[in-house]
Amino acid sequence: MKAVLKTIIHKLQRLVRPEFIHPWGSPELVAGAKIVLLSTLLGGTLVTGFRYMGGFEPAELFLFDYLVRLQPKPSPDPHLTIVGITEEDIQQYGWPLSDGLLAALLAQLQIHRPQVIGLDLYRSTLRPPGSEALVTQLGAQNLIAIEM
Repeated sequence: MKAVLKTIIHKLQRLVRPEFIHPWGSPELVAGAKIVLLSTLLGGTLVTGFRYMGGFEPAELFLFDYLVRLQPKPSPDPHLTIVGITEEDIQQYGWPLSDGLLAALLAQLQIHRPQVIGLDLYRSTLRPPGSEALVTQLGAQNLIAIEM
């Protein structure tokens, strides 16, 4: 049995040329490993430094903008309703809107039992008539008003 194994090993050794057999400690292998390691460290350091200095930022922002534009437009949230004051409303009711008109608008919205009402309106003073009703409506728990 040993003789057969020796014969097989001897034939295999003749097939493989000695210059292709590198032991792990050979100088060529160590030199190649050093080159690969140093190249990797240098490349990684350069890329990290370039990124840290903001070198990739324009490309990243361009790509981000492009990907955001590719997304489909979101459909409006069915739970959200926006009530706006248009130029036609201002022509019809005047500016600034009277406190009574705003109070009636907020009362009409409260009928539908919203969870939250957000009010963003630029006004510096109360405009009678209806100031008391507006103050009452502004005191509602579900109303958030922007104050200036």
